[in-house]
Formats: sequence, structure tokens, C-alpha cells
Amino acid sequence: ITADLVIHQFEETDAILTKFQSTSAQLQAVLDAASQIAIIATDLAGTITLFNRGAEWMLGLQADAVLGQMNPLEFHRPNDRAAMAERLAASETQQKSATLESFLRHADGSEIPVTLSITPLLGVDRSRVGFLWVAMDISTRQAAEEQLRRSNDELQRLDQLKSDLLSSVSHELRTPLTSIRGFAQLIRREFDRTFAASTEDEPNRRNKSLRIQDNLDIILTESERLTRLINEVLDLAKIESGRIEWHKTHFPLQEVIRQAVNAVQGQFAGLHEVALEVELPDLPLLVDADKDRMVQVLINLLNNAAKFITTGFVRVTASCQADGLVRVDVADTGCGFPPEQAESIFDKFQQVRRNDTLVDKPQGTGLGLSICKEIVQHHGGRIWATSVPGEGS
Repeated sequence: ITADLVIHQFEETDAILTKFQSTSAQLQAVLDAASQIAIIATDLAGTITLFNRGAEWMLGLQADAVLGQMNPLEFHRPNDRAAMAERLAASETQQKSATLESFLRHADGSEIPVTLSITPLLGVDRSRVGFLWVAMDISTRQAAEEQLRRSNDELQRLDQLKSDLLSSVSHELRTPLTSIRGFAQLIRREFDRTFAASTEDEPNRRNKSLRIQDNLDIILTESERLTRLINEVLDLAKIESGRIEWHKTHFPLQEVIRQAVNAVQGQFAGLHEVALEVELPDLPLLVDADKDRMVQVLINLLNNAAKFITTGFVRVTASCQADGLVRVDVADTGCGFPPEQAESIFDKFQQVRRNDTLVDKPQGTGLGLSICKEIVQHHGGRIWATSVPGEGS
């Protein structure tokens, strides 16, 4: 063995040690940088062999005080240690990580909620040499979840209060409104029979009579509109609060469509240039649904179509789809609406708008489509709209 060979061997060994020290220093830097995560390694007996700065911060202990002297089980509640030991045994048997939520005890006695992962450490020959414990403090996350839960509870409480208020106010409004409508109708009939008939030969009194009749008609029309609004608000409040009674039966949907079409014939009778068309298959489209609510949906859609059309047609079609659902289309050749409003028209108190200004606003409440959406979604279906402005929807 020559001196040169000895020197060369020392140089190679020194390079390997230098490289190892560099790698070790890098690993230690990584472990120390993870200050928000506790990383603890143990041997097979459970004695701690690695304790990073995150563990020091989380547990209030210095690495020198625990390395080679303590077991991570000592950082858990006494009642939890048996369960933790079982997890360790399972992790060792299955050679895979075990993840759970637990509590770590700080040196001052306080407890920190953590997500804990325990992973077997394998040696060069793939045999187990110890365990790696990685714990992450989840106290901030739990506090946020608790705050979110409280916020949701408060929102539900406020929503219930809103529904109760709407229901109470609507009921209180309905009673005097019924009286107003009744007396207005009575006055209108009596006026037509007596005073209006006696003024035919007196122009001045006749003009006043016509004005009074017009005013009474306005009272009746507006009271009817207010009644519809109250009824729709009550319907919506009942649906949203879950207090509405549903009566599902098995029936062919064609029955509902024909019933709804018959109910709106009077409204379409005044639209002389509009045809109301119905195209239905011969085979029954059997569905399980609340029949009266389905009639309500279709009447709402047909009434809505009648409000926005002057010429052309309103057509109702129905078909069975491949997925077993029944599809019903209510199409019209009315004024249509901009595509960006396709979702918002189903919101409460929303109606078709153009340039943010209502054009020839129909006498409606803006709740009809919202109620339709609630009813259809309750039955596991969906409702949507498409349109081309000026061509129909």
C-alpha cells in the first residue's frame, strides 16, 4: 500500500462525509423550517430519535429533553393512549400510514387538537426500524368550522323567522283584503243596477258615473293582484319552510297538461292573433308527483307566456327521455329575453327586463317562476329557460 493510495482513500472518504454532512444539514434545515408541523421519529421501542422545531413549539419542550428519553404516547391524554397503541400496532402490521384526529398535551397542561399521521419507517432492507409521527395543529380550522356552524344556525333561524313573518303578515293582510274585495264588488253591482242606470239622460252625471265605475274596477283589479301576491308569498313561504303538504300520486302527465290548458283558455280568448297549441304523445307519460302542484306549474308557465306575446303561438309539448324523466316544453313566439337573464328570471320578484327597464310591464308579482322552480326541484326535476330576443322563449 503506497502513501499515494492512502491519501487518495482519505480524500474519497472525506468527500463522502462532506456530502453526507451537507445532505444532513439540508434535511435538518427542512425539518426546522416546518415550524407549524410537529415531526417526531421513534425507534421500534417507541423512544424518540427526532424532534423538530415544530414539535418543540407545539409541545413546549426542547429536543434535548425528549430525545432518547420519551415516547410520543406520553403527549396524549391518558384515556387515549390505549387506542393510540392499537393504531400503532395496526400501522405496523399493515405497513401503511394511520391518520386520525387527536389531542396533544402542551407542557403547560393545555391541549391542542391535531391531525396525526403515523407511518412505519423502513430501513435499507425494507424492514421496519421505527415510526414517523406528523402532527398538524387544526385549532384554527376547528374554530372556523365552529364559527361557520354558528353562522349557518343563525341563518337558518333568520330564514325561519322570515318565513314565519311572511306567513303571519300574509294571513293578516288576507282578511281585510277579502272584505275590501267583497264590498267593492257589492258596490259595483249596486251602482250598476241603480245609479248608473238612472243617469243615462244626464251627460254630466253619466260621466261621473263612468269615472266611479272605472275607479271601482281599478280597486277590484288591484285587490285581485294583491290577493295573488299574498297567496304566492304564502305558497313560497310554505315550500321553503317545509310546511307545505305534498300529495304524490301516480298519473299520466297528459291529464295535468290538458287541465292547465283548459284553465287558461279564458286568458287566451282575448289574444285573437295567438294560437294555443298542444302536442302530446298517445302513450301515457306516467309520473309520480303532486297533481295539483303540477297543474300550478303549467298554469304559471302558460299565463307567463300569454303576458309576453301578441301574435304567433304558445305550444305545449311533452315527451319521455332516455333517462326515464318526462320533459315538458312551453314555447312561445313572444318578445323573448336576453340570454343572460335565463337564470335570474327564476329568482324571487324578478321579471323580464331589457336595458334594466321594464317594457310594457305585465300585471304580475315576479314570484310565479320562482314557485315553479321550487315545485319542480322538490320532485327531483329541473326547470330552465332559453330565448332569442324578438323571436320567443
